[in-house]
Amino acid sequence: MENNNPLNVFIADEDKIITTALKDDLKKQFGSNINITVFNEAKACLEKIDDNTHLVILAYDFKKKTGPANGLELLKIIKKTHPLTEVVIHSSNDDMRVILRSIRAGAKGYVVKETDSFSRIRGIVRRRFTEPIRKIITEFGVNKFVAVFLITFILIGIITWIAIKR
Repeated sequence: MENNNPLNVFIADEDKIITTALKDDLKKQFGSNINITVFNEAKACLEKIDDNTHLVILAYDFKKKTGPANGLELLKIIKKTHPLTEVVIHSSNDDMRVILRSIRAGAKGYVVKETDSFSRIRGIVRRRFTEPIRKIITEFGVNKFVAVFLITFILIGIITWIAIKR
């Protein structure tokens, strides 16, 4: 899984024990293939996020110190300012209404904090390494726009070929 463009991941949670343990777990699993930045404050996270941030693992109950009122508000801001950045909510709240609110706001996934939550997050990160656009970016050194264009062009070609064959 070695590549020249590591996955940039932010972990945003005020629980320093969880953030440290999750960071250590992901670094152990993915090594130099992943850059992890931890934020214990929403404002600091918002200041650092950019178009090169691939994934944000965000606590739903991220309390307001400075910045957004909670993790859901931070999720909405991230999706508005950086729509290609994926956000996964990591929360102890398993209320279905909260989960649906998060997904509707743009979360790619919702992982309940329990004994196997780190392994679920590892699975999400692993899928990011294997998706076609990321592979094109890392293998050919092109930017995300060119990769999306190539995938779209290939898919249109396949659809056209199938339509002609019928």
